[in-house]
Amino acid sequence: MIVDMNHIHPTAIIGENVILGDNVRVGAYSIIVGNVKIGDNTTIYSHCNIGTIGEFPGKQDEELQQNVGVLIGKNCVIRESVTIHSAVTPNEFTVIEDNCYIMNKCHIGHDCKLSKNAVICVAAILGGYAKIGKYTYVGINSSIHQRSNIGSYCIIGGQSFFKGDSVDGVTWVGVPAIPRKVNEFSLEKNVNNIQEKIEISNLANKFIEEWVKK
Repeated sequence: MIVDMNHIHPTAIIGENVILGDNVRVGAYSIIVGNVKIGDNTTIYSHCNIGTIGEFPGKQDEELQQNVGVLIGKNCVIRESVTIHSAVTPNEFTVIEDNCYIMNKCHIGHDCKLSKNAVICVAAILGGYAKIGKYTYVGINSSIHQRSNIGSYCIIGGQSFFKGDSVDGVTWVGVPAIPRKVNEFSLEKNVNNIQEKIEISNLANKFIEEWVKK
């Protein structure tokens, strides 16, 4: 465990295999255990639980601890009462890339992959193996079914239930979630290359049109 230059609340529990970068902050009563690595300038608020064994019915805990863990990048913010479970696939990790913002009471299941700058809003739930693209926004109290794959620059509306796969740049709403429109706001804000922006928008529109025909 590396704690130099960090700010760890005295009530927090940091396991011996946890590696912290510089200027990491861990709030009161948070628990970080197992094979966990956290990048520079990441802040973890109170009552979080990171690195515990992933939930996998039918398997014993010892079967799920084969060189697995959690990787959290730089400049992330993880708010109060978030749970992030370790991967259960041997030699794999649950991954939170740089600059992600995870709001309070969220659950990130085993083997999930969050790309950089993803935002996961209050009380959202990600089932195991879910993948979230860069700059994608998962709304308040929404649920992402296990093994779903959401592209970059997407938005999942609040209280939605998403299952399946999405190309980049789509706005999804409802239970079950359906594609409503291109997420022009995110494309305008986060994609600087005009040609790339047009290509993503065109593919998103085509995806939505084909979905409507189903």
